[in-house]
Amino acid sequence: MTKKYRKSRAKKRQEEALFRYQIVSQVFALEFGGAVRAEAIKKVADETHFIKEGRSRKVSVRTVYRWLAAYNDDEGLASLEPALRKLIETSVVLPEAFIDFIRTEKDLDPRASAPELIDVRRSVRSSRGTPR
Repeated sequence: MTKKYRKSRAKKRQEEALFRYQIVSQVFALEFGGAVRAEAIKKVADETHFIKEGRSRKVSVRTVYRWLAAYNDDEGLASLEPALRKLIETSVVLPEAFIDFIRTEKDLDPRASAPELIDVRRSVRSSRGTPR
C-alpha cells in the first residue's frame, strides 16, 4: 500500500469524523436549548446535511444514536472515525480464475460492463463443455 493511498484513506476517515461530529454537535446544541434527546435526534436525522463536495447526505435516527454512543469527550474526533478495515486484495467469494478473467477482459475492453463479461465467460465455458 503506497504512502499516498494511506494518506488519502486517513484524510477520508478524518473528514467522515468531522461530518459525524457536526451531526453529534447539532444534537447537543438542541439538547442544550431544552429539547429532549429523542426529539433532537429525530430533528437532526430529518434534515438534509451537506458535505465538503456540496453533495447532500441524509442520516438515519439509528445512525445518530450510534454516533452519540461512540462519541467520547476524551478522544474527541478520533472516537467518531470509521473503523479501519483490512484491505481485501481479491474476492473471498469468487474463484480466482474468474477474477483473473474479468481483469484480463477489462484490460482488453475497459468499457465492457460486468453483465457482458459474465455472458462472455458463460459462452466460453459452454463452448468448451466446462461445468460452471
